[in-house]
Amino acid sequence: MPNRTSMPMPTQAFKSIAFSLFEILRKSWQIWFPILVLLVGLGILQIDVGRVVVSPQNVGYVSLGLVLLWTIITIVLLSARNHKTQSQLISIQADLVNAQQEILRLQSQAFPVFFIEEIALSSLLAHIQYRQQERKYNPVKLDIFGIECKVVGSDSRKDADVRYHLSGTYIGEQRLTGLYLSLAGDNLVPLEELDVKLYDLKADPQRRTPLRPRLSGADSIRKDLFLPLINPGVGPFEPFEVELNYRWPRIFSPHNGYWFLDNLDFEGATKQIVLSIEFIDLPVDSVRAYSLDMSSKIPDFLGIVQSDPNSTCKFIFKKDDPQRDTYYIVVFEATQ
Repeated sequence: MPNRTSMPMPTQAFKSIAFSLFEILRKSWQIWFPILVLLVGLGILQIDVGRVVVSPQNVGYVSLGLVLLWTIITIVLLSARNHKTQSQLISIQADLVNAQQEILRLQSQAFPVFFIEEIALSSLLAHIQYRQQERKYNPVKLDIFGIECKVVGSDSRKDADVRYHLSGTYIGEQRLTGLYLSLAGDNLVPLEELDVKLYDLKADPQRRTPLRPRLSGADSIRKDLFLPLINPGVGPFEPFEVELNYRWPRIFSPHNGYWFLDNLDFEGATKQIVLSIEFIDLPVDSVRAYSLDMSSKIPDFLGIVQSDPNSTCKFIFKKDDPQRDTYYIVVFEATQ
């Protein structure tokens, strides 16, 4: 018998191309059908039974129509593809946002961060984390706990020129040889670069003998210091008064900043806290005060801090009988 050459069956690729063309025609019929009707109506195309006849003089019109049809279909396909891509991009962005929110939620559970007016209170967080592990109480009651902070410096990031002033009464039984106090900043600076000077004003009111504080922990953004008094120190129920001066470089951003104080390290009550901020080299729009309880993550707004009548660049926050386990925070916003 003679060999027969069988016709090859359509491949899968051919089927896929045919199906794609069919889908294109099906989805774009609103475009090509009116064009086809127009060509037939103008006599450019003549449809006989079972065939389409094109007269020689109309071949150019038919070619132009096919090019136009192909162009329109291409535009439609590109638009559909662009819409699909945009939808996929929006979906991916939504997934990324959800993932970032989940990461922030998990981070907040492991490392809670406090924010005031979009400012991350890094140094305050260091204080809180430390106090969850250890506390060193000073057996004293304070008449005044004051901090004077001057914002200075020629660079865009400003320095803090700081003076601590503590006065009160020792309420322990043995002689008091020193106090424990913590400093903190949002950038890491070694203690030796802060130019720290301590004065025992009760024994040295003229500030002739500067004392050297000692680190009682790590030299990090939080520095736990022991402030020695001049020998023999202070006896039971005797008054004391100390002053601590230092300069923390490049601690403030050119846009905003904050400072805080608390009376958590003192066993007795505190009569008054005073936080003064003077803006020497940084003009500000407003200064506001907040309080933050250690058991809470939401600061309470206390009010606008008014400028000193004698100096428009100096702002003073005062609080009589401050609460225990509470941080008092002053936030400022620089003039843009």
